[in-house]
Formats: sequence, structure tokens, C-alpha cells
Amino acid sequence: MATSIPLHNFSKDDEQSIAFKIVPLKKRTGYDTSVAHRHNYFEIFCFAKGGGNHLIDFKELEIANHCVHFVSPGQVHLVKREPDTYGYVILFSRDFFLMDKSNKETLFELPFLDGERFAPVIETNQTNYNQLTTLIEQMLEEANDLNANAPIIRSYLNIFLMKCKKLHTPIDEKFDKNHTTYVHFKKLLESKFTEQHSVNYYANELSISEKQLSSIAKTKTGKTAKDIIIERIITESKRLLLHTDLSNKEIAYFLNFSDPAHFSKFFKQRLSMSPSVFKDDIRKKYK
Repeated sequence: MATSIPLHNFSKDDEQSIAFKIVPLKKRTGYDTSVAHRHNYFEIFCFAKGGGNHLIDFKELEIANHCVHFVSPGQVHLVKREPDTYGYVILFSRDFFLMDKSNKETLFELPFLDGERFAPVIETNQTNYNQLTTLIEQMLEEANDLNANAPIIRSYLNIFLMKCKKLHTPIDEKFDKNHTTYVHFKKLLESKFTEQHSVNYYANELSISEKQLSSIAKTKTGKTAKDIIIERIITESKRLLLHTDLSNKEIAYFLNFSDPAHFSKFFKQRLSMSPSVFKDDIRKKYK
């Protein structure tokens, strides 16, 4: 058992390489897919023919025909697909996608990339999947060109994600005026949750009151800001307990708890079991 969860990065052939890739699922990607791991980039699995299951954090998803699975940076996942499953995997970094965009919050506005609130999967029919496949093939053709044009690939990728959003979210859904604040909160939380646990910190950074932040969070998710912060810490705790051999003490200090006893109490209050009991139970299920 490792002392950290394997993290995969993009490998570049030279300085001109771009952080974008499409891999046919019939091929292996060069690392051990039998080991749960995470990435510092996005992965989109487009399954033309399904079979097997896909564990993303603690959501076990069936790999069905014509479905699309989304894995965001930092999420821990493990694909267990049947031998005759095929399709494509799209890989890209946040920086690559946002290079030419004025709206830097785009990726935080896509529901299927918000694993805390939504299932990271879209189930489509044959017609819709064919439309997505056409875009994938256009991206693949451009990426394989010796003179590959990154802005063209980004344009196709943006259309692909907007098509997915249309399939995932009702067309008439409107974001309220506090949506931008909520997105900034989620973005800040993702970068600071191992250090900062208080609602006061995030409210101050967003130049609003704690009451305002909790009201916005409640409107968007039905949960308070404190609940969302706690859930993010618990998710990371569970990831580390399942996928690493770090001790409770090491996890406690990594997540900025004052002492291991405080971490154990915090964990037990939310899951009604100690970190050690959780580790034993979850490994029996997933190992």
C-alpha cells in the first residue's frame, strides 16, 4: 500500500506539445489501470459499448452503452471494464481549456464536473452519442495533424462540453445572481480545504458575510457553507484512508487538524465510526 495516492500528469514530447490527448479505449494508456489513482487533468470516458463498472471516489457507476463518465482533477478513480468495452478517453488540462477563454469559471459551471452535487455521468441514446462521436473524431483528426491548431481543438472541446451540459441539464435552467459567488467559493475551497476549515475564512476572501455565504450555498445545494466544507474534508479523508497507508495521525496533520484525536472525533461525528473502522470496512468492499 502506498503512502500517497498515485497522481498521473501529462507527459510532453517537447515544449510545443499541448496538454490534450484522445486515446481509443482499445489501447492501454501506459500506466497500471488496476490501481486506483488520480490525475491533475480532466478525463472524459466515452463508452460506445459498455460493460463493467467505474469507481469515481465512492460512486460506483455502471459502464453502459452510449454513456459518458467525467473524472475531474483530484478525484480518485478506477476503471474495471469488460474486454469488449470500447470507445474513447479525452484528456485535457484546465490550463489548456481556459487558455483563450474570458470566462475562467466555465469548468466550475458544468454540473457533471461537480462530483459533490451531481453524478459524473451522462447516459445518451444512439443519436446523441453519434453527435458526440463526430466531435471527438474532429478533435482527434486535428490533434493528429502535424500542424495541430490548439484553438481549433479547444473550440471543438468547448462544443463537446456544451452538448454534454445540454444533455445533463434542463435547457431552461437559469443560474441565479449568486451563482458566480458560489462558483468562486467552490474554486477557493478546492485550493484551500486542507488548510482552512472555517466559513469565516472563505466569506472574508469573497468579501461577504458568513450568513450571506451560507445563504448562497443553501440556495444552490440545500446545504450550508459549513456542511460543504466538512463534506470536502471528509471526502479527502476517505480517499486517503482507502487508497493510502497513511496513519490516522499523518492524515490528521495533512488536513490541518490540531491533533489526531480531534480528527478522529470530527470523522466519527459525521460517519458514526472511527477512521480505523471505516478503513477496515471500506477496504473489504473495494479491495
